[in-house]
Amino acid sequence: MRLSELPAGATLVQNGTVLTPDSNGVYEILFEDLDQVQLIPVPESNVDFRIKVEGVVKDVVDITLEDGSTQTVEDEFVTAAQFIEIALTGVVDEPDFELDGTNWTVVDGVSPPALETTIKEDGDAVLDFSLVSGEKVNAPLDESETLTFVISNIPEGTRIFDAEGNEQTLVFVGFDPITGLPRYEVKLSGEDIGSPGQPVAITIRPPENSTQDIVLDANVIVTENDGDQGEFELQLIIKIEPVVDVEDYTRQSNGLEDQFITLNWQPTLTDSKEVITGLTIGNIQPGYQLRINDGGTITPLVVDGSGSVVIDAAQLAQLLAGAQLQLLAPEDSDLNLIGPTAITTQVTVEENDVDSPASDTKEVNGTLSVIIRAVVEPDAELGVQIINDQGQPEFVESIVSTDGNLDLTGAAGSDGQIVFEDLDPSSDEVILSIVITFPDPSIDFVVIGGINNGDGSWTVPQGSIDTIQILAPQGFEGTVDVALAAEVQDLSDDSEPSVVVVVNSTLTIDFQGEALNLDLAAPIDVQQDVILTGTEDNAVNLASYLNGILSLDTTDNDQLNDEFSLVISAASLPSGASISGMDFNFVTNEYVIKLAVPADGTIDFSGITINLPQDFAGDFLLDVKYVNTDIGSGNVKEVTDTIEVRIDPVVDVPSRTGDPNRAPEIGLTVVETQGLDADRQPIEGDTPQVIYPDIAYEDGIIILDVTASVADISTTTLAGLETIAEAVLTVGSQGGTFLTADGTPVTTLTITDPSQLAAIRYRPPEDFSGDIELGVALTIVDTAEYDQTPGAATQTDTATFDGSISFEVIAVNDEVSFVGIDTPIVGDEDSGPSALAAFAVKWWMWMAPSRYCR
Repeated sequence: MRLSELPAGATLVQNGTVLTPDSNGVYEILFEDLDQVQLIPVPESNVDFRIKVEGVVKDVVDITLEDGSTQTVEDEFVTAAQFIEIALTGVVDEPDFELDGTNWTVVDGVSPPALETTIKEDGDAVLDFSLVSGEKVNAPLDESETLTFVISNIPEGTRIFDAEGNEQTLVFVGFDPITGLPRYEVKLSGEDIGSPGQPVAITIRPPENSTQDIVLDANVIVTENDGDQGEFELQLIIKIEPVVDVEDYTRQSNGLEDQFITLNWQPTLTDSKEVITGLTIGNIQPGYQLRINDGGTITPLVVDGSGSVVIDAAQLAQLLAGAQLQLLAPEDSDLNLIGPTAITTQVTVEENDVDSPASDTKEVNGTLSVIIRAVVEPDAELGVQIINDQGQPEFVESIVSTDGNLDLTGAAGSDGQIVFEDLDPSSDEVILSIVITFPDPSIDFVVIGGINNGDGSWTVPQGSIDTIQILAPQGFEGTVDVALAAEVQDLSDDSEPSVVVVVNSTLTIDFQGEALNLDLAAPIDVQQDVILTGTEDNAVNLASYLNGILSLDTTDNDQLNDEFSLVISAASLPSGASISGMDFNFVTNEYVIKLAVPADGTIDFSGITINLPQDFAGDFLLDVKYVNTDIGSGNVKEVTDTIEVRIDPVVDVPSRTGDPNRAPEIGLTVVETQGLDADRQPIEGDTPQVIYPDIAYEDGIIILDVTASVADISTTTLAGLETIAEAVLTVGSQGGTFLTADGTPVTTLTITDPSQLAAIRYRPPEDFSGDIELGVALTIVDTAEYDQTPGAATQTDTATFDGSISFEVIAVNDEVSFVGIDTPIVGDEDSGPSALAAFAVKWWMWMAPSRYCR
């Protein structure tokens, strides 16, 4: 029998001896030897093939020639060629790991086999070994096997990255039946499997700050391309050694002049296993004191000649248990300790491993800046200071004016000056403004340099303090007790002034003459019933309004020696509102301004505006006083008025406000996935449904909580309330559908009840995983209610806003079905030779009744 057309690499073996074909690749085998011959397929191949078979019949006759010699004559008959189909089924091979040049080593004597590596805390374990198909040894070019690397029992918080540094979204494949931990898989195939020259380089990043060694179960699933599959177990052991990860740090502490300041000295330890075991404090400047305050128990610390203090173990234990490390600057000093004068620390931090003797210690350096706020001296005095007979300044509680004009300008020849006693030699403590209040508002005293508040008090701004004169009215002689109140501020040693404090005093004035005449102030004309209007989030032009409704009556020319004051009650403003362009009377809580009176009686209010609270729309009543004072006589004309203010609403969207940062916020939370069974496959028939909370799975019905909030912070219609009237959701380019209440699939869903946004049902496209984007269009209405002014009771503004939201659909493994193909002759890859004896039976029956075959 002749066999030919074997695939390259296939051989015939007879009793263990490889047969050699002729030059045409044809094997000729005696029929009686056929049961000794075996076919060896191409190594590692599962590719089906066929071989050509020809039967050879030889008729041999021995002929005696005339000369008596014998000659053998052979006649040969070759049958028509037949082909035998050989079907091979792939058999998986155990994969190989190439560890050369990596940080991984084989753990000896364990089952299942294990690879081990050691990394530092917060480091990465790189799978830089090569995972190679076992077929490569005998068939380097064979590509019939696909390898899948499944890593399971991954601790919570562990992350996996590919060779390019992209974090992998792990595919959920079930729960470990023993540990209950989730199982995820990373599939590697083709070039991704790696080779000795190009390893995989998949990175495993343990949970942050963890030093707990990790033992991962890794299964290599080998799949032949015609169906055979095998699974090989392996453990990856990642040993993690501690690393103190705290770095050099800076801290800021804040305190007040002449008070102990608690130092914020500790570095931030983000790892709970790290502990502070040592502390040294340095760069303490001369004159500064340091102490430990443990709940009122004081331990002074001794600063050595180099400006350092070494905290002993007992003191450190106090500080770590909550005691305060405190610093006191020299008296009256509010110089900040920053830059070269900042306090320094050296902190020893130690961390011990949780499952081995390994440990790590690190010295970190801290820079402690101390910001000291200036403080107005609490024991300093406010009052009138004169120059006594000895030429020295002296505070007096009473003073005499012989001519009815008390000159407190401080100039040469004046009666004195209102001053604040400066007890802080290192910085200036200054008066910002003074309020002078007379006990009887009906007595028309005049304060030159002041603003008449219309209630017997006068506000003197800082720029007019050196112009103060107090004038007694016509016919007044006697004493008056004047209340002095001043806003005082310490300008500090380094240009960071103190908070403003109010200091009070009393001055008794003995007027022994009168300085004022009997002239009259001009009457005030005010147009009534005019409403002041404005729009939300815009300054209201109060000046223009006042210019249009107010003037002085100049009929009798009484305006020629007048000063006009505008007084606005701060209490009548909405919370958070303020007035620009005016001074503030801190005693009466009023905005005040003094304006010049021209000959024609028109007052210029330019620069006065109302600054509205953020997002305010609505109405309010503004209480004002118009005060006109004749400074020659003290005569006053006063009008009390109420200004009706209405503010129109404006929806806070960029298209209306022009501010891209003032926009509604749209968000999304995945509530759960419905419609899947326990295997995360779509339910069929009576299969029970399993609800998966807080995650969106492929092929499920995903419940979304869509949140939408307006940019307007107002909470009532009396301040302008924004509401969402309608939300229109649209499906993005990825597709999918929303489900209405009755289950109808739609690509656009209109919501008019905002509460329904909490349960939006969405079905992604079949077999889709990845990011889904949805469009959201909001219709917003801002409603303002007016309850204090005439006119319409409400007003609205409407605008639209478009945005988008997105979420991730997590992939789920689908079920896999395998279909086999029947073939005449079957065999397994690498399972050994296929015997050809069976072919002989068929051939013998086919060739009978031949007489002789070889």
